[in-house]
Amino acid sequence: MAGIVAVIDDDVSVRDSLGALLSINGFTVHLYETGDRFLANIPATQRLCLVVDFFMPDLTGLDIITYVRERNLRFPIILVSGTEANNLASKAFAAGATRFMLKPYRPNHMIQEIVNVLDDHHTPLH
Repeated sequence: MAGIVAVIDDDVSVRDSLGALLSINGFTVHLYETGDRFLANIPATQRLCLVVDFFMPDLTGLDIITYVRERNLRFPIILVSGTEANNLASKAFAAGATRFMLKPYRPNHMIQEIVNVLDDHHTPLH
């Protein structure tokens, strides 16, 4: 079972292309244009990976990671950003991100990272 990947990105072309890539690789995909929409509808499953963009208009990726971890939700989170400015990777890991990836990333690298974090995180959602 490949698992569920939730993608949060305000850029529709990035969100849709990543969703298509994940779907053709056997993942069930949930797409969200805002962090608020994801947080209101977090999928209840043990095989969830969240891929979240850092720069978004409502909540940043770090805001979302913090919210999730404060509620003791333990699914893996991959933070994606176009920059490493201001020690963003360090801040992401401190907030509870599982991985940090820079844009642009190779599609096969993203797939492999998701497979790896899902394999490493066989913990319950709550």
